[in-house]
Amino acid sequence: MKTCSLLFAGASLATLASSAAAQTIYKTWSGFANSKLGSAVSAFYDYNGDGYQDVLLGAPGATASHAYGVVYLVSGQALLQQNNYTILATITDNSDNSQFGATIETVGDVTGDGKPDFVVGATLHDAAATNAGRVYLYDGATLEQLAAWSGTGAQGQFGWSITHLGDWDADGLQEIAVGAPFDDNGGVDRGTLKILEINYSIFGNAWFTPVATYQGSNDLDLFGYAIDAAEFGTVGGFANRRELVIGQPLVSGFAGLNAGRVIVYAYNGSFASPALIATKFGQAGDEYGFSLDASVDVSGDGVSDLIIGAPYHDYLGIGHDNGFFHVWSGSALSSGGFTPVMATVWGEDDAHLGWSVRGIADINNDGRGEVIAGAPRGHASNPDWGLVGVWSGETSFFMSAVSGAAHELFGEYVGPAIDLDGNGMLEYIACGPQSDTGGNNAGILRTVGLYPVVPFVYCYSKVNSLGCSPAIGWTGAPSMSSSGFHIRTTGLINNTNGISFYGYNWMVTPFQGGHLCVAPPTKRLPVQNAGGSSSGSDCTGVLDYDFYSFIQGGSDPLLVAGQEVFCQTWARDPLDPFTSSFSNAMRFLIAP
Repeated sequence: MKTCSLLFAGASLATLASSAAAQTIYKTWSGFANSKLGSAVSAFYDYNGDGYQDVLLGAPGATASHAYGVVYLVSGQALLQQNNYTILATITDNSDNSQFGATIETVGDVTGDGKPDFVVGATLHDAAATNAGRVYLYDGATLEQLAAWSGTGAQGQFGWSITHLGDWDADGLQEIAVGAPFDDNGGVDRGTLKILEINYSIFGNAWFTPVATYQGSNDLDLFGYAIDAAEFGTVGGFANRRELVIGQPLVSGFAGLNAGRVIVYAYNGSFASPALIATKFGQAGDEYGFSLDASVDVSGDGVSDLIIGAPYHDYLGIGHDNGFFHVWSGSALSSGGFTPVMATVWGEDDAHLGWSVRGIADINNDGRGEVIAGAPRGHASNPDWGLVGVWSGETSFFMSAVSGAAHELFGEYVGPAIDLDGNGMLEYIACGPQSDTGGNNAGILRTVGLYPVVPFVYCYSKVNSLGCSPAIGWTGAPSMSSSGFHIRTTGLINNTNGISFYGYNWMVTPFQGGHLCVAPPTKRLPVQNAGGSSSGSDCTGVLDYDFYSFIQGGSDPLLVAGQEVFCQTWARDPLDPFTSSFSNAMRFLIAP
């Protein structure tokens, strides 16, 4: 991946959101007042056996059976159909206002019945102290509660974050890490992170055993605010052990107030003292580590990579709460450090890009995972609408965005990508838990299919000797199954020859007085004459390629559904010192 900005070639998250209407929004589901629908979403298995993968959906403010907080087991098929609201099961807590369902994490098959089990956080549970928080273990087959563990610090909100570490010490039992970032620990919001081992007996009973407790040492450390388990590879001689990644967005220090910090720990033979592998600070005010995800291989090297959000970053010191996200190489982190960043994407003013981030499995069939990120205020004319964007893991290019609506703050939570309809192409889930569409803090969820994606133009044209700027564009839509997609370049000198060329990555490199915008290797389309006026010299020349027919011709086996293509046009300019003219460039994705 490359470092790029949303401001690249004049295309910001807000302006690129114009492509959102082209995407397929399968489902928009609004909660009711105060339910905070979409606070947590977890992919499950096909619980009802209808051939569709099902989903666990948290609504921590919802009410059911006189309890506060609900986890819905929702039919995957329902998430594809606008008027289908099939809820397969409703799971509730027994405590008022516990915010049950604020977090959900699947933990593998604990019970040995072949079905994944899961843990639910109730961050305001009062069992041990006011708002101390609690987590529950559930049987994935029967949906019965198997075990519970409570936080101890008042206002600590144990269960705010949960991640599955796998079998960290290789003793045959699974471990989870649970954060209580507002636990005071003798100060103010220093935070606690606890490692719980999950035990299950042959008699069918389960329980949590605490095996380690880690705490912040300074006020506002918020230790455990954001956590994830990574698979960066062999660390400290221990292979196949997940690393623990922790985000502390309010940490200050040499980097400045509220710079934020992300730290990476690895198991090194003892729960009590895991090895500190790497540390990365943000800049003053960034709140670096507010969100993070280490679940997907974005770079294509077989190792999961680390995505970190900083939603309060001020772009170049002149913006305001633009926010950004970084992508770091997991392979490099396994060697003990943050290396030059693989990608950086910034938001517009007040967008808060990076409020939520997630790596998702390959969504465009290029063999690499992608990045999805939320900007809950990222809409220039409607600042509380929100946006969710997707970026290519192969090229770091913006792929598409979906906009929220009035008062939705869409993008506060981005969920998993799942092939809900079984067609081999993934759909993703994104939410605005504080949406007011269905009432105050009702929450909203959308299921989004990537295709079709509108092409867009990037890079720069070279002004030709007649003062014209050749411009590339298109008609129709790129697709394997629908004809009519043409690549057209206008503003060329009449009656001169030209050629369009394409490749699978981008660049912006000065060349012959203009810019090359397609990275090699490139492939050429046939030479054409630009035509235009029959006499004199003007800029009426046009090149037009039927790219759908070219795809169908089969001369390039890489032109398949999901392929990301970058295209530019060269044309002859007899009076130019290099006798050459270049258009700007276009990027498009081939739909199924």
